[in-house]
Amino acid sequence: MGEMHEESRSRLGRRGYIKRWLILIAVGVLVGGGRAFAETFLPAALGAALSLIILAFYGLPALALSVVWTMDRLTDGGKSQAWVLLLLVPIVNIVALVVFASLPSREDGEDRT
Repeated sequence: MGEMHEESRSRLGRRGYIKRWLILIAVGVLVGGGRAFAETFLPAALGAALSLIILAFYGLPALALSVVWTMDRLTDGGKSQAWVLLLLVPIVNIVALVVFASLPSREDGEDRT
């Protein structure tokens, strides 16, 4: 009873995956724009400190969310969650996100093992 089966792993459909990524990208653009604006008008040391704060409070949580969402999407698409490692490879990660977003969802009646 205490075991976690793949069946209990949440699934994320195409539409939800794309919506979440669009929101994450929009917030990233706003944060990046605010950071660029602040660094233009603040001393260099303060700009560097601001960059670290942004990394800690936006970058790392965004990375964690993207990994979780992609694992859920891969589960929904019937693929191995190991494919999430492609998110760590620059340029390849963008292509991988498009491919993962286009995976067809498994039907609820199919065997999930």
